[in-house]
Amino acid sequence: MKVVICWFRRDLRLHDNAALYHALRSGFPVVPAFIFDTDILDDLDSRADRRLQFIHDALSVMQSRLLKMGSTLHVYHGTPAAAFRHFTEVYEVAGVYANHDYEPYARQRDEAMAAQLGGQGIGFKTYKDQVIFEKGEVLKDNGAPYTVFTPYSRKWKAALEPFFSNPILRKSILNISTCRRSALCPRFLISASKLPVTISRLPIRKTH
Repeated sequence: MKVVICWFRRDLRLHDNAALYHALRSGFPVVPAFIFDTDILDDLDSRADRRLQFIHDALSVMQSRLLKMGSTLHVYHGTPAAAFRHFTEVYEVAGVYANHDYEPYARQRDEAMAAQLGGQGIGFKTYKDQVIFEKGEVLKDNGAPYTVFTPYSRKWKAALEPFFSNPILRKSILNISTCRRSALCPRFLISASKLPVTISRLPIRKTH
């Protein structure tokens, strides 16, 4: 059975999440995934970094919600390249969905992953999520950036769509609880023998 992967990065939430929304609308079962990226972790001064604790806590909340929906979060420790080699061995992957990430490393990583997945005929789709407007979306008519706030504010408000200004609409469209349960990959898609070990109740698989 073909599936799509929703790759969570900075967006550790199941509600109001653009990539998850589009993945759920793809028509394929969705595999929720997170990667503890060793290309990032290996540069940390300490593994006691509070950012890691925040990530772990956020993933635990997500996992609790997913388990109630009959799904599970697949968490991997290793490089993204290794993690997706594993994914494509375990699943017949039709596509990968993620939200835009703007950091220099993240842009390089995503370019590399798009090339790796594209070489296997797998699409890698990313979406605007953590901002309302991205760089270059609110400019003067001649394409130049604004230097005065008031005209910028007018242009910003004029470009604002109801999708972003109506919280009720966003909640109803992007809340995972409004989607049918069958859209999320059930836990039994991976046999018990292949499930990763549990570390603090999170299933983490190391990739090499």
